[in-house]
Amino acid sequence: QILHPNAVHSEDVQELYEMYSKEGRPSLDVLMKIVSMEVQRHSKVFVIVDALDELSENTRGDLIRRLRSLQPTVNLLVTSRKLGSIAEEFTNQPQLEIDAKNEDIITYIQARVSQDAKLSRAARRSPTLEADIKTQILEKSQKM
Repeated sequence: QILHPNAVHSEDVQELYEMYSKEGRPSLDVLMKIVSMEVQRHSKVFVIVDALDELSENTRGDLIRRLRSLQPTVNLLVTSRKLGSIAEEFTNQPQLEIDAKNEDIITYIQARVSQDAKLSRAARRSPTLEADIKTQILEKSQKM
């Protein structure tokens, strides 16, 4: 997301937003062109890249290289699963490892089940459904 809802932004960013807000995604080249132009408008910029591991290895390497080329104006925060190839990119950078706690995951699942009407009805019809959901998600989350 390039835009904060209440922020003042350039016509280029507004045009990009309008072009891609309904469908499709801009290419990395298009995004970086806009980011570069916006970075020039500010003395300090914070860029957050969430889930870097979800990009292909080539794309994530290209993205990080391009964002680093915008330093020192750009301060970069990246989130990712722990992958060797990504860890190598940030060897000499400060890192913080965050692991989901089982209790937090269970609390989240309970809240989602109670807030989602369809899921809540299904859980009432099948007493083991919520427990099965918790078990599956907890097993999968250990790999994150």
